[in-house]
Amino acid sequence: MLLRASYGVRKRGCSKKQVARFCILGLASLLGAFVVAWMEDHGYINVDPGFAVLVGFIPLIICTILAILSLSTNLSFVTTKPWRDLMQKIDPDACRRVVKTREPSKEYLIHGPCTSSLREVLLDDWPFKDVKPGSVWYVLDQRMNDVTDMPLSEIEGTIIIEVGL
Repeated sequence: MLLRASYGVRKRGCSKKQVARFCILGLASLLGAFVVAWMEDHGYINVDPGFAVLVGFIPLIICTILAILSLSTNLSFVTTKPWRDLMQKIDPDACRRVVKTREPSKEYLIHGPCTSSLREVLLDDWPFKDVKPGSVWYVLDQRMNDVTDMPLSEIEGTIIIEVGL
């Protein structure tokens, strides 16, 4: 099991899906306005077609503004999970360690059974996007000792992952 350095807080930001939803919603409102105008033209309802199309443009403009804001400010208007679900539960019996990468320097909080080796815990949930789990890698402690196959309970302080021999 792995906890990222954000400690369970979900990163906010714009997603392409969110922008696409705004665009689809705006276009759907405009299409609905054209359908209402068509229905009035054929005598099904009594609404001014110009007014219906004008009312359809308002949600399109609002959705376009929201999409532009979400792209330019990297702001998310929609959360997919309640705040209480964003926090991850931490097992009190598990050992926790901080693993750092050298290039680019990033930190990850890992945890697992205290008797498991560092290699096992890392391979269970591989956090490093830059390093492939099948590549040659090892982990050093603060004194530059190889601690890759040591149990988590015997490792002290921050550890650093090294790639290559």
